[in-house]
Parts: sequence; structure tokens; C-alpha cells
Amino acid sequence: MASDVLLPDSFYLDGGGTGVLCVHGLSATPSEMLPVAQAIHQHGHTVSGVRVARHGTSIEDFAQSTWSEWVESVDEALHDLKQKTDQVFVVAQSAGVLMSLHALQNHDDIKGLVALAPALFLRTRLLPHSVWWRYLVKQMSFGESDCLSEHGPSKVWAYKTLPTETAYQFHLLVKGARPLMETVDMPLLVAYGKHDKTVHPKAPQSLFDAASHDDKELLWLENSAHMLTVDHEGDEIARRVADWVHQRAVSTAGPTAADRVAAGDI
Repeated sequence: MASDVLLPDSFYLDGGGTGVLCVHGLSATPSEMLPVAQAIHQHGHTVSGVRVARHGTSIEDFAQSTWSEWVESVDEALHDLKQKTDQVFVVAQSAGVLMSLHALQNHDDIKGLVALAPALFLRTRLLPHSVWWRYLVKQMSFGESDCLSEHGPSKVWAYKTLPTETAYQFHLLVKGARPLMETVDMPLLVAYGKHDKTVHPKAPQSLFDAASHDDKELLWLENSAHMLTVDHEGDEIARRVADWVHQRAVSTAGPTAADRVAAGDI
């Protein structure tokens, strides 16, 4: 069953003409991206947190999901945000990076990509075998949370188990996303926690190396695991991501929260 600590809903923080789409990871919900979203919004930008298809519903519904549905959720969210803003950036976590890589094939005007713990290569070697063990086992446990902060997992509404059919769909998502790394021709920020037990360290390095744009940066976080946005360095990564986006946004952003307070608007 899913945690009931937070609501699993999508969010929309209205701001200026620069839009930022936040994409959560597999089994999680938009709550995972709220710390980063709020930091970006403080710069006056519009931030949308998409709830990927069949996430935040029920484990039975999650078991029926397909990787193409996940990608379609991101694609539709990008289309929607582009209608409301002048330019769009994408900030994604883990499997959300893979969904975004697929969706970005339909959007060649995205101004930048932030990839947090990109799940392009995993430490486990079991995932490819899901093609057959999904017929033997219905669900698998995630085990201990991949987060150094004991309080981090309580900040994210997420499923506690992974249906093996969904694991197979994730395998297909990973397999299809790897060749797309070479299509990243936009400003890129990649971040990875050195204590990550889920994603292999060659994943962030591979994405960084494959990206063809000159404006790219790779951050190695010393005191974080996989759940970067809610781990010990969550505040730092939120600030770094928000500053990175803001520095690359053109002057279409609205006033910052501080500016609005000073003007008496809020």
C-alpha cells in the first residue's frame, strides 16, 4: 500500500514566463520534487509538478502501468506548460530523467535539463531478468529507503512495494532511454549522491559524457544517497538547481517572493 504522509497530487506554482517541469521517480509522487520546486519558485518562475500515470493511486493500478504511459504523462505536461509560459526547463529525479529523455524527443525547444540521480544504469543486475520472473513473483519489496536522512522518506508519498510487471516496464524504459543520452543538446546539470545504493555511478558520468552541449555540469554530493531532494544535502541541491535554472532563464521571470512581499502583493 502507499504511504499517507502527504497527498500524491500534482502541483502548480504560478510565476513568471519561465516554466519548470518537475518529474518524480518510479513509485514516487510530485511530493518528492516539492523542495526543489519551492526553491525555483522563489526566483519568480512558474513550476509544475506532474503526477506520472498510475502513481499515487493504488498498487493494483500501478501494476497495470506501462512505460509508454509514464512518458505520455511527461509529454502532455510539457505541452501544457509550454502553452502557459514562454520557455521551459525540466528537472527530473531518477526514473523521471528517463521518462523525460523519451518525452524530449518531441520537444526540441527545452532550455535546459536537470538530471538528479539519473537511473540509466542500476547497481542491481536483476532488472533484465524481470522478463521471466514477473511470472513467478507478483511484488517485490524496495527494502530500506535509499536515503541517509532518517526523516527524508517521510516527506515523500510513495509505494512501499514494486509490482514485478512494473519492474519489467521499468526495464524497458531504461533500455530505451540509454541511446537517447546522445540526443541531449541543451544545458545540462547532473547530480549524484556518492552513497546511492540504487543507481550505479557510471550513470551520471555516462549522461554527462554523452551530452553534446558545452554548458554542462556534474555534481557529486558527499553526504547523500538516492533520494537527493529530501536527503541531508536536500537544501543545498534545491538551492543549486534553482540558481542554475535562474541563471539560464531569460528575463521573462516574474518578481521573486521577496520582491512581492516588499511591494505589498503578498
